[in-house]
Amino acid sequence: MPIGRPPHPPFLRFHSSPRSDHIPNPTSPILFAYFSGYVLASVEGRVAVEYFDLSPAVQAKRYAFKCHRQGDLVFPVNAVAFHPTHGTFATGGCDGMVFTWDGQNKKRLAQLGPYKTSIAALAYNFDGSLLAVAASYTYEEGEKEHPPDAVYLRCPLEGEVRRKVKAAG
Repeated sequence: MPIGRPPHPPFLRFHSSPRSDHIPNPTSPILFAYFSGYVLASVEGRVAVEYFDLSPAVQAKRYAFKCHRQGDLVFPVNAVAFHPTHGTFATGGCDGMVFTWDGQNKKRLAQLGPYKTSIAALAYNFDGSLLAVAASYTYEEGEKEHPPDAVYLRCPLEGEVRRKVKAAG
């Protein structure tokens, strides 16, 4: 483990079924910045925002939303990555799209793509100035011809990663 980085909470390491009632069939949980909570992505095209603090006031902030859909088609969400300075996050799915989200304000910030095939992984660099997008067929439609795997690096625009400021009033 890198020096100066806190360990992952044991809940995430050893808990076999996340406590989210918002999402059936979740994929791996991804921690928020400062370890205040986590996001769960689903093979059913949903994302849930969860918090560790069990107080009723904090638990009232939990929510889930639908994403990675095209009309009636629902695509699995394969990847989630948090921006290291803004606290926003990106999701990548089998629709070949990447969306960025302001989880605090429950708003989509940007739509990136389409890429040639499914998004298998996402990662921001240490300061969030680069987003790595791994496009790789994830066999969601079984064995078939598919584009070659590729990793794309993009410099996100400020509006794609910065939280929206609510107008006072």
